[in-house]
Amino acid sequence: MFIDNLTSPIPKFSLRFSHLLCCAAKHGHFDVVKYLIAQGIPTGPGCNLWWQALLKDAALEGHLPMFKYLLDETTSKDLPQVSATELLYRATSGCHLDLVKYLVKCGADFINPPSRYIPKNKPGSIFDFVIDSGHEDIASFFLHSAPPELQNNIRISGWYSMLRPCLHDEVPYPCTSPWGKPHIAQMILDRIDLEIQLTTTTALEQAHLFAVAAETGNVALTQRLLDKGC
Repeated sequence: MFIDNLTSPIPKFSLRFSHLLCCAAKHGHFDVVKYLIAQGIPTGPGCNLWWQALLKDAALEGHLPMFKYLLDETTSKDLPQVSATELLYRATSGCHLDLVKYLVKCGADFINPPSRYIPKNKPGSIFDFVIDSGHEDIASFFLHSAPPELQNNIRISGWYSMLRPCLHDEVPYPCTSPWGKPHIAQMILDRIDLEIQLTTTTALEQAHLFAVAAETGNVALTQRLLDKGC
């Protein structure tokens, strides 16, 4: 209806064009996005930043077909690229599993820290961010998608996240523990050798682990920790 009722093409360098395209992308109006881009894409330094922001917003909103279309446009028209890892962080923030899978397939890195796209008070890799945010489906996908040579990296990363102190003990920037999401905690426990890991943890870390295990009702792990002298 919007397209059919336009009396004339929208000038592509106008504020109106930019505003309409951004709004259409954010709200998933794919036909409107394609129509506006068919009018021509603005170019130049300022427009490049605007185009990158449009891609990031599309990733955050999680409209996968439209996101693929916009990504193809940046490639075919030699527009500035946005890091796949940054786009993955945006998609993860919005909890869009399909888009996360697509970006990982495109080579986005979710394992290796540091990542400058994650707030300074948060853990370094996108996998750590997912644990911190409690996105169970995405955490499960990451755990199953790590290549064989990085499986140990992701297991260790998950293990260290479980040694964090309780939320109220962290000042000024608390980081949640996977224990807030029992399914995530169990997925991590299933992939580690607890007996070996406990031999390398400090007494304070074991105390944190014991506290959150008890608070979340993990009776089996609580008993194992008691048997280990925690």
